[in-house]
Amino acid sequence: MLDGLGPLEGLDDAAFARLTHAYGSAADTPRELRTLGSSDLEAADGALRNLGASIYHQGSYYSATAPSVPFLIELVVARVAACAGILLFLGDMAGAPPEVDLAYDPFVFRSSPGAPRYPEAVATIEAIRRGAPVYRAALEDERPEVRTAAAYTAACLKDPEAVTLLANAIEREPNDPTRTALVFALERLGGTKLLGDFGGDVARVLRADLVHATRDDLATLERLLLAPAQPRTELPFWGGKLASFAAYSLAQAATDDAFATLARSLGARLARGERLREEEGRSLLRVGDEAPRESPALDDEDDDRGAVRPCLLYTSDAADERSS
Repeated sequence: MLDGLGPLEGLDDAAFARLTHAYGSAADTPRELRTLGSSDLEAADGALRNLGASIYHQGSYYSATAPSVPFLIELVVARVAACAGILLFLGDMAGAPPEVDLAYDPFVFRSSPGAPRYPEAVATIEAIRRGAPVYRAALEDERPEVRTAAAYTAACLKDPEAVTLLANAIEREPNDPTRTALVFALERLGGTKLLGDFGGDVARVLRADLVHATRDDLATLERLLLAPAQPRTELPFWGGKLASFAAYSLAQAATDDAFATLARSLGARLARGERLREEEGRSLLRVGDEAPRESPALDDEDDDRGAVRPCLLYTSDAADERSS
């Protein structure tokens, strides 16, 4: 039961019991969907994690996945407490490829390289696409985390009708992390030319010709390289790590100045005590889709590897480019 909203119309427990998810019968899915509508954000977040582990386990789609989507969209329309998380979940299931990944990450194995073509996946992505007007409307939500998540979902869907909305939203957005997310969303939709002279440091990098980067361009990238990681609800793009985006951008330039900026930023991070460390109890050779939940390094807000790693790896990449 949604707090103050009544039951999700058409949510049939018996129908879901005939469907499956990663752990067998999807009979528990209606309960999770109802809990997701709770005003108790902790309970709702728990339900969202359970749904992610069952109907979208390790990037896979099941017979219960697509039928769940209309109810997820209904919860967004109802502006429930977990609205931002639901939008991010819908964006993830929309099948868009992620940003460029690090060339080598010993701690993560990714098994979802792009939008799959099997029937359960196609049906899910089509169902998510039908909610595009809802995600566009959420760009106007009063909560910055919801505006951020709505931009992410629109970008994952490659929604062309969101381009103008995003460009206009960037100009009036008062929240810095949200503005950054809007800029990344606009870039994914091919609307970088609409950025004009606004949007902050990320927009400046996206407008720059990095092969002929100016001193100001490099200074902007150096600021981003030293930026702390953001929680996913504040910046869903690039895993919340602006350092990854900046390091990748500099590696593409592959100039002496870019290499020096990368190396200097890496040195600054090491000087302030950040280290690339192996997680306790795990081997560098471990291959798996899911890391142990008890590992503190899985928390984006507490991951001291997340900033050093892209600087180190892209510095190495840039060095390889210079020597080849």
